[in-house]
Amino acid sequence: MYEALRKGRPTLMGIAILMVVVFHAPLALQNPYFNLVHAYLYCGVDIFLLLSGIGACWSVPKHGGRQYLFLRARRMLPGLLPFLLIWSLVMFFAGLFSIPELIGSITLTGWWLGQEGQLNWYFSGVWFFFLLAIPMTGCMKRSKRPLVFFLSLLVCSLLLYMVNQYSSLQRLISRIPVFLLGILIGTMEQRGLSSRRFELVSILLMIPGIILLHYVYNHLYSAGYTYGLWWYPLLLVIPGFSILAARTANLMRRSLVGRILLRPIDWCGDASSELLAIHMGLYKIIQYVLGLTFSNRCWLLIALVSCIISVLYKKFIVPPLTGIFDRLIKCIA
Repeated sequence: MYEALRKGRPTLMGIAILMVVVFHAPLALQNPYFNLVHAYLYCGVDIFLLLSGIGACWSVPKHGGRQYLFLRARRMLPGLLPFLLIWSLVMFFAGLFSIPELIGSITLTGWWLGQEGQLNWYFSGVWFFFLLAIPMTGCMKRSKRPLVFFLSLLVCSLLLYMVNQYSSLQRLISRIPVFLLGILIGTMEQRGLSSRRFELVSILLMIPGIILLHYVYNHLYSAGYTYGLWWYPLLLVIPGFSILAARTANLMRRSLVGRILLRPIDWCGDASSELLAIHMGLYKIIQYVLGLTFSNRCWLLIALVSCIISVLYKKFIVPPLTGIFDRLIKCIA
């Protein structure tokens, strides 16, 4: 399974970030089925976290915790911080950020301090998962019954979600299980778990997961937030969806036409961190700084432009920024 996800990772990351880009677009959809699909496109983040959990299970033992965090920082910060600085200054001079909010935005601490209007919770919250990966990979590896250990952590996270009154932290807590599920999958595979059997079970579990999500949307809409039912059922959906998408992508790569069709999606996957930042920045400037509203077609066009800019930014601007980042780290060390 890990090998299939590794080979299909660029496409899977591309699919995940494109889901998030469309989800954040303020589309006005009248069709209830389109609304339902659009409402759950946020699960692209859960795909990121599942893959991060699986990857951490292999990366932390190989590189050690300190080097693992450095590699995560090296991947995200060189492209994010320059854009974040420019975007934060635009928000500040537009009168939407105070000085503390400007500092919080640039330093990625604003979300943790409860400051409104930050670029996106993920850029601050993801470091919690990176730090969590270091002890959890060790605990999973040492556990005699990792599945039982995971289920106990799942119950704890659910209780923590229900007693927590801060919606922003609920969003973070609700994503802990899918990240830990990735670590569990990596651990079980390292112990010789039958990949084929696990893949089949994961795909079959998608059916009750999708049914539950549909029921929550139509009958338990507000309770979905109270009890985490907007997120926890995704534990049944995300592994199977990821496997199907990765297997499909791997099959398509066997043909020239398939590789050509997947190439733009792979580019978006490679630039996923930059694309998350750039599309959110553009969306918020258009909505809150310029105060503009557009039709669905215009928003989708803006999403496409965000993808193009992000891919070019990742290809031509981020590499020299990464070199500067490496030199700064070397000087500090």
